Amino acid sequence: MDCPNECSDHGVCRYAGDVRRAPRCVCDEEFFGPDCSMRRCPFGDDPWTYDTVNNKQTVSITSTMADMVGHFTLIYEDVHGVLRETRPVEFPRYSEMETTAEKDAHAAHVRAHLLGLPDLVMYDIGVVAEKVQTCTSSLYSGSCSGGHMSGVKYTVEFNHSSMAGNMRPLRVNYIGCDNQGCQPRFNGIYTLGTVTVVVDALHEGSDRESVECSNHGHCDYKAGVCVCHEDFDGEACESIKVLH
Repeated sequence: MDCPNECSDHGVCRYAGDVRRAPRCVCDEEFFGPDCSMRRCPFGDDPWTYDTVNNKQTVSITSTMADMVGHFTLIYEDVHGVLRETRPVEFPRYSEMETTAEKDAHAAHVRAHLLGLPDLVMYDIGVVAEKVQTCTSSLYSGSCSGGHMSGVKYTVEFNHSSMAGNMRPLRVNYIGCDNQGCQPRFNGIYTLGTVTVVVDALHEGSDRESVECSNHGHCDYKAGVCVCHEDFDGEACESIKVLH
């Protein structure tokens, strides 16, 4: 028995562990339905509602030793559950986060990696980086015992209309993957201490909606595009046309 419509060339046909059962389509990103023939439409914020607060998440990467070097990646999950991973971000050395200029430069570096995610899933985003320093011992002694930590805290603001509402929590890969076939392939963060990652997905919750075609259009599931109602515009019908 074959899958319906051969998964429309947008998925693969698989058995769910038992060949006596009918196979099912496992669809590619952005496609869904029994035969993967339907394409998801973008979500947006309803322009008729009064809301102004963007979702802000914080990501803290710390160690019990002030010696972290290496790389990490951020993983973003969109409203459809599709995961996308940034290129490796170089973790700043402890002494490289002292001045405002150094913090701003590193934040811009992280922001550029997020904006570079595949499929242009982020049109705009705000990133602030600050040093976390609760280590009371000498910096170069390396000792941060007794629960003390050092590292970096990132505040990420989802400030574009295409990313309305509360986003799914960002994820961090600091372990790395340095084997043939890894994508991306990179060494993770090295430290003699213990790494802790804390993500606060609701550091600031959003009052904006995240709905298909922003409630002002219908989805053409064949093409995966929003057909906006009259007087509305945008990829997700998230804006009101300006009348001249």
